[in-house]
Amino acid sequence: MPTRSAFLKRAALAAIASAVAYGQEAPKVDFVKDVQPIFQKSCFMCHGPNQQMGNLRLDAKQSVQAKVVVPGKSAESPLYQRVAGIGEGARMPMGGGL
Repeated sequence: MPTRSAFLKRAALAAIASAVAYGQEAPKVDFVKDVQPIFQKSCFMCHGPNQQMGNLRLDAKQSVQAKVVVPGKSAESPLYQRVAGIGEGARMPMGGGL
């Protein structure tokens, strides 16, 4: 069972990515400076420049916007659901925490 800290990190990642991708009212977050390093550490092995499992590439803001975020509805966003471990898909990142 994931720790509360791991769940909060996952939820924060999803919320930040959602806010950044769609410019919602949120603290100023820069995709390249604030979000991409988290993706690089935890997601690029499978969803980065060298490999795109599930045809998902998280090193490009446009791909994040187009494929894994539901504007204004972060709880419905596939990114949030996968990172939080809810919904039908497998929890991400596979095999570990952020």
